[in-house]
Amino acid sequence: MKRKSFLIIPILFIVLLIVLPKHITREVLTAASDDGSYCLIIAEVGNPEFPFGPTNCRFTLKNGLRTISQSPFTVYNDGAHVDSSNFTITWGKKDVSITVTGDEQDPVIYRIAYDGSYP
Repeated sequence: MKRKSFLIIPILFIVLLIVLPKHITREVLTAASDDGSYCLIIAEVGNPEFPFGPTNCRFTLKNGLRTISQSPFTVYNDGAHVDSSNFTITWGKKDVSITVTGDEQDPVIYRIAYDGSYP
């Protein structure tokens, strides 16, 4: 019986320290369109890769409660967590434009149309 508990404790430790943090999602920014009909949520998925690695993130575009699009992307921010200063959002007539900056990357512009396509 003691032998089984010696195996279970290290396995739980590995799960809690290595596997779980890769799946934790932290909301970084929520922005609404000018007319309030659309909402863009930017979330960090997991922690930045150690050491000085990229940060995995996700855009979620919603119209009310309906999710229109979910898109993963990566920010090269010198191993730091992202915050609202890494993003500039511009709402257009047919799409939303998101400019993503990081300490180790040039600005990258993503566009998501309100129908979920990527123009």
